[in-house]
Amino acid sequence: MRQARWALAAWPVAALLLAGCGIRETDVIEAGGPATVEHFSRNGVDSLLFYRLPHGELTPVSRPLGTEGQFGSSYQTRPASTEKVIAALFSGPSQAEKGAGLTTSLPRITSGTVRLLPRKPGAEPGGISLSVPVAVRDLAETATQQLVCTAAYSAVGDGSVRVQLVGQDGETAFGTCRLSIPAGDE
Repeated sequence: MRQARWALAAWPVAALLLAGCGIRETDVIEAGGPATVEHFSRNGVDSLLFYRLPHGELTPVSRPLGTEGQFGSSYQTRPASTEKVIAALFSGPSQAEKGAGLTTSLPRITSGTVRLLPRKPGAEPGGISLSVPVAVRDLAETATQQLVCTAAYSAVGDGSVRVQLVGQDGETAFGTCRLSIPAGDE
């Protein structure tokens, strides 16, 4: 009688253990593309910095680098200067951004400053020139695009401006940002 009770109690456990028998294993099924990082910004206050996603593509990251304040009855914002935005880019991703898997292709800078250069006579209309404290000749394409996109979106809200980078090695790199951001996200 005791064995019968034990068998009766053990039967549901055995049934559960055997329930998975006969089910064949399947391979991992890919569904969709890589994860994306959303960004939201407050025009005039947040700046867009471009960092690398884990698979290598660039993505914009909003940073509150501008200033905002209330003066009298009007609310005013001032965007950060291009120099300040590029200096923030060189400082690398924040801890939270690193936690999200973002990295940079730019070298760390230990000295030097970022300067927006005056427009030269005969320069391309709408273009900007930026002196950066690194050698531009040996920069990877991703690093160059990080600088160009960040400078372009800092200078013009739609990122359409042509950017000239003047490096410490005397070399010059020209470029336009090859990424476009939907107008509602800036």
